[in-house]
Amino acid sequence: MLRLRKLMPVVAAVLMAAIMLGTAPSAEAAITIAISTDGGVNFTGATGTTVSGGENAKTFTTTFTTAGGTDISVTASTNQPLQPPLGTADFAQVAQTQINISGNNADTIALVVRVSDVDFVLPVGVSTLSSSFSGSIGGGNVASPLASLGTFQSVADFNSGVLFGGLPGVPGSAPPGSDDTTGLQLVAVVPVVGLTTSFKGDTSKQTVSTAPFSLSNEFRFVAPAINPLGLTSLVIPAGGAQFQFTGTTTLTAVPAPAGVVLALTALPVLGLGRWVRRRRKLA
Repeated sequence: MLRLRKLMPVVAAVLMAAIMLGTAPSAEAAITIAISTDGGVNFTGATGTTVSGGENAKTFTTTFTTAGGTDISVTASTNQPLQPPLGTADFAQVAQTQINISGNNADTIALVVRVSDVDFVLPVGVSTLSSSFSGSIGGGNVASPLASLGTFQSVADFNSGVLFGGLPGVPGSAPPGSDDTTGLQLVAVVPVVGLTTSFKGDTSKQTVSTAPFSLSNEFRFVAPAINPLGLTSLVIPAGGAQFQFTGTTTLTAVPAPAGVVLALTALPVLGLGRWVRRRRKLA
């Protein structure tokens, strides 16, 4: 019993080192997709999860058909990192992995697609919030006479951590200053008869993250205030069109200087060494 009592400080030091290095996995939640075809007045929501391997990687797909007969399929994915040594713990991500819009009839869609996930616990501290999008549209028999313009936005909610936290009009969302966003990115789509045209954009900013938090993004083709053509909708031409879009929100840890990391990881060892020296003096 006396020997076990002597070993207790050693066990405590080892456990403390394990905690500091991080071994606990992050919490798991489901991906939520919300689709609106009336400019965000009404949303149809869907929640689900398919574990796809690698960290806490998940995917989910939902489909929707408009009154005009246009089919909308949205696939979303998230990555909730595990702490070392179980994972890399360097980035968290939500993505509109693929939005597919297809139709054979003329249709005008005031489209808004939102993707969100909650209970992210990593990374924390100084991080980079990145937002990127890409896509393409294939013109049908008759192309739209005007371009369609919209926005993409990425948001991290470090306060309330609710679904879609930080996006406009979300109840219980983070108050100003407790969430962060890369701002609105302009999405310009110019259909051409018989051709497939592509578009893309990316931006980033540095932030300070605290856990738990939520990550969300929004793809919107209802932004007349920044639309010089006055369009408020995604236009599917009379001959039909194939439209694809991908939007990604990523929060990546900014690595600490090597000297700081070395000092922090050495603390448990230094404490153990001090305890051993003290025990030798008392012996």
